[in-house]
Amino acid sequence: MEKEDNSTVKSLRAPQDTFEKLKAIAADNQLGSQGEALTALIRLWEVNKAKVAVPDRATEIETFRSYLNKIEDAYIHSLEINVAAEDRIREHFAGRLEADNTLINSLQEAKKNLMEQEKVLKDAVEEYKLQLVEQENDLRAVSDSKKSMEADFVMRLQEKDQQLADKETLIATLTKKSSADEQRIKELEDELLAGDDYQKKIAELTAQLNDANAKIAILQSNCEHLQKTSELNIQAARLEAQQEAQEKIAKLQDSIAERFSKLERF
Repeated sequence: MEKEDNSTVKSLRAPQDTFEKLKAIAADNQLGSQGEALTALIRLWEVNKAKVAVPDRATEIETFRSYLNKIEDAYIHSLEINVAAEDRIREHFAGRLEADNTLINSLQEAKKNLMEQEKVLKDAVEEYKLQLVEQENDLRAVSDSKKSMEADFVMRLQEKDQQLADKETLIATLTKKSSADEQRIKELEDELLAGDDYQKKIAELTAQLNDANAKIAILQSNCEHLQKTSELNIQAARLEAQQEAQEKIAKLQDSIAERFSKLERF
């Protein structure tokens, strides 16, 4: 509750040193103004006057005045303590509030940076996953191509084997025919001993036999050459295809290993 202000402005004629002393009294006693200093002096005068008027109660008056002074001093001291405490508390909480605001701003900035880094990492992981899928598809395509090439090689080899088997069958047939012709020649020679009419037939059969033997030799040579050439070509093609497939697989494996290494570092 605010104290009612009953002060009135009045002019007071007094020497200058009186005003200086009044000002000094106000400053020494921590009074707000010269008016308060004047009021305090008047109250002191009233107390002294009361002690003179009632000398028997002078001690009580002085004791009461002492209590009032102590109460006033205690009140002023408590106000000073409260003001100082309020200032300290205000400064403390202002410092804490500023520190908390700084910490909050720092945490928010760190959170923002972490979210941005997380987004970058997620995008990188997704990109690596897509690249890994592409690499796996390429590896699967190479593996399928290798299987297809191997199947084609096997088929071609089987065809060559069948051709060789056919040649061998033909050779066996011609050889069998040659044996039959030789047997026939022997029979004709036996018949030749019985007459010269068989000489012409023997010559014809001999020519046929020689022609058959020549064909057999040519077929055998062609068969051997074809077999060697086929085996060499098939082996070379197979080695070349296997080497190419292995190189592609090695490159893909190195690329996949590199991607996995990058993912593990993230």
